[in-house]
Amino acid sequence: MKISKIKLQYNNYEAGEFSDIRECNVDEAIEQIKQFSWEKERALSSIGYTCPSVTVEDNEGNYIKIAPFYNGKYVAYYLPAGEKHVCQKSLTDLHDACEEIKRFYEQALDGYKKQLFRGNILKHFVTAEFNYSINQKRVILYSIWPIGVTVTYLLLYLMGYKYSNKLEADSLLIFAWTVTTGINVILLINYILHDKRINIKISAGNETILFGNGIQQKTYRKENVNKVQVYQIPFLSSGFDRCPWGNYMFYVILFNDHTTIKFTSLLIGYIDFERKFDKSKIEYRSKYFPLTFTAK
Repeated sequence: MKISKIKLQYNNYEAGEFSDIRECNVDEAIEQIKQFSWEKERALSSIGYTCPSVTVEDNEGNYIKIAPFYNGKYVAYYLPAGEKHVCQKSLTDLHDACEEIKRFYEQALDGYKKQLFRGNILKHFVTAEFNYSINQKRVILYSIWPIGVTVTYLLLYLMGYKYSNKLEADSLLIFAWTVTTGINVILLINYILHDKRINIKISAGNETILFGNGIQQKTYRKENVNKVQVYQIPFLSSGFDRCPWGNYMFYVILFNDHTTIKFTSLLIGYIDFERKFDKSKIEYRSKYFPLTFTAK
């Protein structure tokens, strides 16, 4: 009998977050679908690819996800191996869902409609690790602006920037570079030096936080979090997000026993970070220049 992996997703999980991952045969998969807390989860969630669901994946990279749908129905999302678009089929009840799982194991699925989806559909099906540390992609992302502006100013200078007063022109270029780029460079260096040995494992649905240097890590629990401070430039809170260093933020997690852990947006972008905590515990602190050593 064909053996696949089954995994569960609940309403407070983020894309790629699953639990209770284990091998199962068709009978075990059907039993899990019957036992899943559908009514409770349906009331707390919205329709989407990341939602309360039971997902089965085979060893060839094919996925089927059973999830709540409109009007009390269910839906099967089928993602064949190598495909970038998910296929969808509406199911009337749990009996239909169980039958669909049987057909998945028998490789006899039919009646699906391909859905157009812009973005990375795999992130809703593939299990993510949620381990965060400094990586080349994040550093490059934060370096694009300062490198681009610096190159532009250098070209202006080398082309012989024409101005009646060269000293005034040079001063203007230096001032413009400092405002638009120099602060970015200082913040980037500060964040790299602070986070270079930090490794954190954290996700929205998991109550534990692993924090350390990758070799030695300590486990914390979200239930013991007193508050989470987000240090950012003050303009962001009023909707102004065009500041050249507006994507630089750092986070301080304070626990009830007065211990703290601190890391920056170089590890986790703010949108992803915000999903991982109860919003009532997040406190925003304004800093024109959010350097890590300026936390109170």
